[in-house]
Amino acid sequence: MDLYAVMPPLMFAALVVFLLSGYPVAFSLGAVGIVFGFLGIALDLFPPVAGGGFERTFGAFPPWLLERYLEEWGGTREGEGVYRLPGAVVRFREVEPLKVGSLSIPQLRVEVEGEEAERWFERIAFAASRGGG
Repeated sequence: MDLYAVMPPLMFAALVVFLLSGYPVAFSLGAVGIVFGFLGIALDLFPPVAGGGFERTFGAFPPWLLERYLEEWGGTREGEGVYRLPGAVVRFREVEPLKVGSLSIPQLRVEVEGEEAERWFERIAFAASRGGG
């Protein structure tokens, strides 16, 4: 199970334990927030800030289409699933398909790093929605 999916129930359970132990609401909220904040930092759960990397899994976004978009935007291929754009490097790979009953939806994991990572990531996300490239 993904750690992102486990944290909210853990936070809620910790808050209930603090409240039931008799601590005031404000202190309980503060303590749980601080403890889970430090835990999130230690486990590297927070999204990156400007200049860092961005990553996301896109469903039903074939790799050939992403490659075509990257080439149209001026990207140069550096290897299998690695493209260099002005100010960023894009890496992508196919991951396990999403299974819904007998339906299998292919998924593509995309990672963007560099100074312009946020701008390029937003453009890739927009293209993945089939809104345009």
